[in-house]
Amino acid sequence: MKLTVNRLKLLGLLGDINKVVPSRPTLPIWSCTLFQAKEGYLMVAGTDLDTALVRRVKAKIIRPGEALCQTKKLVAFLKALAIESVVISLVAKQVKVEAGKVSTDLQAWNVRDYPPLPRRIMSRAATVAGLSPALGHVAYAATKEDYRPVLAGVYMDGNRLVAADGFRLAQATLKASGKLPEAIIQNRACQIIRDIFPGKVKVNARIVKTGGNANTLVQFEDAERLLITRAVQGNYPDWEKLIPTNGRVVSFDNADMKSALRLIQVCNPDNHPIRLFSRGAKLTLYTVDDDCWTRAEIPVKGKVKVAVNPKYLADIMNQLPDGRVVLRWKEGNKPLVFKSKGEAHVVMPMFVAEWAEKTPETSSTPSQSNDTAAAVAEAERITAETHQGAETTVAV
Repeated sequence: MKLTVNRLKLLGLLGDINKVVPSRPTLPIWSCTLFQAKEGYLMVAGTDLDTALVRRVKAKIIRPGEALCQTKKLVAFLKALAIESVVISLVAKQVKVEAGKVSTDLQAWNVRDYPPLPRRIMSRAATVAGLSPALGHVAYAATKEDYRPVLAGVYMDGNRLVAADGFRLAQATLKASGKLPEAIIQNRACQIIRDIFPGKVKVNARIVKTGGNANTLVQFEDAERLLITRAVQGNYPDWEKLIPTNGRVVSFDNADMKSALRLIQVCNPDNHPIRLFSRGAKLTLYTVDDDCWTRAEIPVKGKVKVAVNPKYLADIMNQLPDGRVVLRWKEGNKPLVFKSKGEAHVVMPMFVAEWAEKTPETSSTPSQSNDTAAAVAEAERITAETHQGAETTVAV
């Protein structure tokens, strides 16, 4: 194998591939990158056994072939160069990279020992616009725990994306020409897709059987990238039942809510519940810390009285687009749903014992007052006994 390729374009390809290649693999060969030179293109591929990514760039092919090597030092070498093009060749058991009078040799691994890459899926695909930002708007709600694998990813259903962790749920609607395959995309694969696919993406899937098990492979493709990932096996919960369809409705501006939350959280480092209750045309946000009582007001339409986890509420507001946000709620321990421009975010409310606002002067509770009085009485008793003992000693 021997070819000439643009240095900056090769760096871009390797940057994407390194998002897939594991940094601490079980076997060293799994951290390698595959190079294939043929038909006027250099193809670069990497895999972590669950997800495989293939990218290609135009190159001047002098001698077709393929090579396998680790690219951490190659990337550092390419970044240090100032030359436009480099020559890559396979010489004996070394991958040689030349840039003018400078060159480096990397250990070449046996290509036959590399895990086989999945074949390209040729079935009919749905073209999706805005996939990467939509994944970003829902992926935050996917669980990070391993004991519930079906929730450790984003569920594709028709033209909708859904993620949940048992405490909250996020749903976004996509603009797609065709129906998306039903599959659960792993969290890591979702992050890679968000990082490398900037525009429209073609999505399709197929079921393959390996070792007696049926696995669903989902393919994401554009003009420059091809990513195939293994979907999470299992049945996703009936998430549509979790989104309330009736109840009271209030609306507010997202920018107002985010500004109020930022200020309140400065004085709420322990993430105590935040109370939301309306008074006329104003929504009061109120939280109580051990030594801090913080409140803020924003304009609102409608009536509401709920308490929520402030971190979850901030996550939702950060994902929703700017503009009006509609909150649908019911009294009691019923889910709250925040909606705006095709997105729905569901979170469970929190129980709080007290709703009356406190101030530093009126914040002590009866139990606190009784405890304080008892402590003072005990201190006075000990002081009196000490004085009495001192007087007796002096008298003797």
